Amino acid sequence: MVQSIFGATELLDIDYWRSRFPDQRIDDSLGVAEGTPPAVPQLMKGDLARDGVCRMERAAGEDLRMRLLLDLRRAGHIFGHPIYAVALEAFWFAAFRLGESARFAMGNDVSVTTLPAIVTVPPKHAGVGPHRDSQLRAFKDDGAPTRLSVWLALTAAEVDRACLHYLPMWADPNVPDDLSSVQVPDLRLIRAVPMAAGDALMFNQAVLHWGGYNATRHTRVGVVWEFADSVNCTDDEAAVALESDISFAKRLGFMARAIMRLSQRDTALAEPRHLDVAREIYLNLRDSG
Repeated sequence: MVQSIFGATELLDIDYWRSRFPDQRIDDSLGVAEGTPPAVPQLMKGDLARDGVCRMERAAGEDLRMRLLLDLRRAGHIFGHPIYAVALEAFWFAAFRLGESARFAMGNDVSVTTLPAIVTVPPKHAGVGPHRDSQLRAFKDDGAPTRLSVWLALTAAEVDRACLHYLPMWADPNVPDDLSSVQVPDLRLIRAVPMAAGDALMFNQAVLHWGGYNATRHTRVGVVWEFADSVNCTDDEAAVALESDISFAKRLGFMARAIMRLSQRDTALAEPRHLDVAREIYLNLRDSG
């Protein structure tokens, strides 16, 4: 498929999206009640408090998983980058499901921040090196997390297919006071988390983690959502509260801000055809209220 030539005018028109994705119902507004019912929380707060990580099996059904994969692939073909799929329904239906588990873990209303990540690890490549998703305050006064990342595996992520590795929080002397450090005190403390397609991994953003090496012939694909306690969101996160209706304009604004923020670490999104259009969409929506 040849990539489209597009500008902000086209992307601000819902009918343009409908013409590019004719098999989808692209509604002007989405609400939690309209999406796939939220997943019953399958995590144990004890695991999250002790290790900082909790695995949720079958967090996304097969239909939703395949829809997300298809959306990412088609958005990449049409627009030149899969991040444009965040304007489509499947991204938000998954956010509603996973956000319900994040709400259960944090004990408060949650928002999804404008730093989603579409993570692909091709064969003979490794995932992102050791890092923490945030160095901001990791815990509330009652010990509950202030922000969580949820990684949904759209393809299997076995040990030899770049599964996630992490250092449990109880073994990390740098949590919570020195989150700039990525030192591992003892390699024997490292844990690997192989995942089946459709599983999700929820982890405190203070957790030190990284992707393994993909020794298979198949690309590993996943999506990461960042959830923050609504009262602890920073001003520049431009987060979207999941308890509200998600209008098409709000989804486009989220997409535009995500492109602008992610362009700082994704050189492909720093290209003018993406960054200039995202800025124009953002300014148009801001000025129109």
